Amino acid sequence: MSLLDSNKKVFIDAKGQVCPYPLIIARRELKKISIGEVLEIEVDYENSALNSIPEWCLKNGVPCETIQLDDRLWRVYLQKVTD
Repeated sequence: MSLLDSNKKVFIDAKGQVCPYPLIIARRELKKISIGEVLEIEVDYENSALNSIPEWCLKNGVPCETIQLDDRLWRVYLQKVTD
């Protein structure tokens, strides 16, 4: 099952924020949600969407998916798996 299909999502709008702020926001908000919930973060900064957030997730065992909505807009989905 894709993270996009989860019915337990928390949406964060991080448009207008450049690195490292979308990652900082994602890490902070991930701490607030329950295990199994998905953080859906919308960003308009390519490096955050394709590099910093996914790389942090990979290093920390956090499931992550990124979709591109248009030329300059992405949604990154992170699932909390541990506290």
